[in-house]
Amino acid sequence: MRRRRSYKFTDKHHSKGGIRSSIAGAIALLCTGAAVYIAYAAKGNAGNYLALFGVIAIVCCTYGAFAGNQSFKEEECYYFFSRLGTTVNLLLVIFWVAVFGMGILI
Repeated sequence: MRRRRSYKFTDKHHSKGGIRSSIAGAIALLCTGAAVYIAYAAKGNAGNYLALFGVIAIVCCTYGAFAGNQSFKEEECYYFFSRLGTTVNLLLVIFWVAVFGMGILI
């Protein structure tokens, strides 16, 4: 049988909060990757300037998790970026809490 082509007309769009959350997650992921790479390349002697990457990553992933969670309240929109941003940001928050906790305990 021949498949019929169908068109779906909708007014849905991607949620603005989800897009902001995904962008914040990307920035936090880049800063986290840069911090880990620089710390590894310097063999643990990177210095205090490396903390700037960590602080930026913590702020971005915390904001991204909050914005992603709030974006689920928007109606008539797609939630792909909301799910993506919230997941990435929550994983990064867990990572940074673990790193911070290890720094306090060691």
